[in-house]
Amino acid sequence: MFETRLTTVAGWVLCAGLFAGVAAAQTYPGNATNTAGNSLIPSTGSGSCGVVPQTTGGTVFDNPVAGLAAGALVLNTQINLNHTWDSDLAIFLRAPNGQVLELTSGNGGSGDNYTNSVFQDGFPSITTGTPPFTGTFSPEGTTAATCGLAGNIATLGAFTAGQNGNWQLVIMDSASGDTGTMLGWSITFAAPACTLTCPANPTVGTDSNQCGAVVNYPAPTPSGDCGPVICTPPSGSFYPLGSTPVTCFEDFPDVGEGTPGGASCSFSVTVFDTQPPSVTAPANQNVGTDAGVCSAVVNYPAPTISDNCPGVTASCAPPSGSTFPLGSTPAICTALDAAGNTATAGFSVTVFDDEPPALTCPADVFATAPPGSLSWPVSFATPTPTDNCPGATAGCVPPSGSAFPVGTTTAVCTAVDGAGLQAACDFDVTVEERVIQEIPTASTLGLALLALLLAGAAVVALRRG
Repeated sequence: MFETRLTTVAGWVLCAGLFAGVAAAQTYPGNATNTAGNSLIPSTGSGSCGVVPQTTGGTVFDNPVAGLAAGALVLNTQINLNHTWDSDLAIFLRAPNGQVLELTSGNGGSGDNYTNSVFQDGFPSITTGTPPFTGTFSPEGTTAATCGLAGNIATLGAFTAGQNGNWQLVIMDSASGDTGTMLGWSITFAAPACTLTCPANPTVGTDSNQCGAVVNYPAPTPSGDCGPVICTPPSGSFYPLGSTPVTCFEDFPDVGEGTPGGASCSFSVTVFDTQPPSVTAPANQNVGTDAGVCSAVVNYPAPTISDNCPGVTASCAPPSGSTFPLGSTPAICTALDAAGNTATAGFSVTVFDDEPPALTCPADVFATAPPGSLSWPVSFATPTPTDNCPGATAGCVPPSGSAFPVGTTTAVCTAVDGAGLQAACDFDVTVEERVIQEIPTASTLGLALLALLLAGAAVVALRRG
């Protein structure tokens, strides 16, 4: 089964070129001659724990292993031997570092031989088999001692990986009367199971005007016996804003394209928003003052905003609907997106005074000048203007205190505010010359009377004549 998979993996590499360096299984045949120089089991005598070779470490068959791939693990060991009464035998595999695994001990009863007997983890235990144990079985793996030798690990997978050096098959024959012969044995190593190491979690900014980014990330680093690797979503995909999980796994095309295999790893791609929003402020606002006040409540259009991602908002200060004083007031509009990126734009709100001042003139003024005067100085109260904004002033022509000619003169008063707006009113100033009447004396009365008498006599004389 394993060799079939290695052939398939090799096909993947040759056809697709997706991975290089996929290790094939490495099988090392062991010596069929024991360290005593023969193929006998036991190497001398007919067995028993109390005699040589059991008392000197058992019958040992060497297997010098060299050139083993780094990290290679023991896949299986195969044994072919003849022996009558299999249950006399305890067979161990010893590694160069001293690790010992009990393959089988006391199994098979009076049955004979181990023929093409393969020990590999994950199969039914050798204790369930029957002589000649043809097939594949899991090692017995106990730590019980036979003739003084005991295992110290329980599975083939527990052997330290990549052990180059002398491996040994050690056989203890615990009872006399039966012997056998080693026909051949081997150890097969395989590359370690595939492991994948995913890249570090990439963190990238959004692409221009996109709420996401095309992200290219490094391929996972394979180790061991790996097939082609697929990641979903693949490198070069468009990733939306936020965190997206990525899963990478061995792909087995013979099972189905895109079907996850044994090894996998995962990481996440995080895309964050680096692009500030766009904001366009409204046009500069020019507004006249509200009636009776030196300011105006100004409602202006909202700014125009846009962003690469949804969720952008905008605010302006002072806000629309605020009361703006006379003159120019700067306003700033700020756009804020969901990532906290900001942009600003400014405009001005200018309030101008379009309300003229109000002016009320005094009543007409009358003045009397002495007899014989041609003019006379007249004073009056200059009117005080009112306005929606401070700073209005007023003056009259002619001004108060001027010499007005005898007769009637119209005075015109004008108010001017800070915006240059005007208001006017007028009133009349009349100057009259004073007349002095004389009181008659006695002499003047007598002369007048005499004149009247003479005038009357003259009239009578004329009539008689």
